[in-house]
Amino acid sequence: MEHEHDMTNGADQLLTAYENGKLTRRQLLSAMVLSGMSTSASAQQPASPLQGRASMFHHVNMFVSNLPRSAAFYQKLGLPSTLRPIYPAPGGAAYALDFNNGSFLSLIQTSDRERVGTIDHFSIGIDNFDFERDTAAVRAAGIDPIEVARINLLHMTDPDGIGVQMADTNNTIDCPNGIGMPPCEPVPGQEPR
Repeated sequence: MEHEHDMTNGADQLLTAYENGKLTRRQLLSAMVLSGMSTSASAQQPASPLQGRASMFHHVNMFVSNLPRSAAFYQKLGLPSTLRPIYPAPGGAAYALDFNNGSFLSLIQTSDRERVGTIDHFSIGIDNFDFERDTAAVRAAGIDPIEVARINLLHMTDPDGIGVQMADTNNTIDCPNGIGMPPCEPVPGQEPR
């Protein structure tokens, strides 16, 4: 009932603006069409349990050809002077440069020329993330997350094949304290925090 009242008030305001010469006929019709489209779209889709809980870009994962050189570049842009190990392992070591808000830039050194300079995935930070509940919510929305052993992050791809993760905003993905995977070895010439 309240929704219908809001729609009526909105239509009245549009008509008044038109009658007072503040809107052209075309602007009035466009506004009415857009108003009708947004209300019908919202009426068709129930609110997701995830709605309003995405509060940040948690991290972006990039492949680089020379880790110290890339770290130095981003450090010149204001990121910290120390790389934080996330999951160092032969052939796939990942290190973080942390932002003040808890998000980070993940850098992975690779010799694979096709991967160098690419963003592997980005992660959305979800407030009060619960792996089981939020996995069910994503599945209910018609999206199949990819199961990854030992890591309570949701992994999926968007319609264009871009890798997307979802993680709790408080998850630092730290090695060894958190979900990072040991061994946790420093980058040559850098000491972990």
